Amino acid sequence: MKQWPKVGSKVTFIGAQHFWFKNVTNYANDLLQVGQEYTISKVEPLSSWCKIYLEEFPGKVFSLSFFNYE
Repeated sequence: MKQWPKVGSKVTFIGAQHFWFKNVTNYANDLLQVGQEYTISKVEPLSSWCKIYLEEFPGKVFSLSFFNYE
């Protein structure tokens, strides 16, 4: 079973698919590059999705579902 990644974990962007919150998708499409690795600065598991923040983009919210992680 996969665990949530920890702060400092590296994740690789795989692309943004349809998502409930348009700003989350827009941030991903506007700021991230597919195949690029990023570093998690904060993880917030919610009831239906996992919100993450990246060191490279302070204050911007992303969905963990947009990334590959260990």
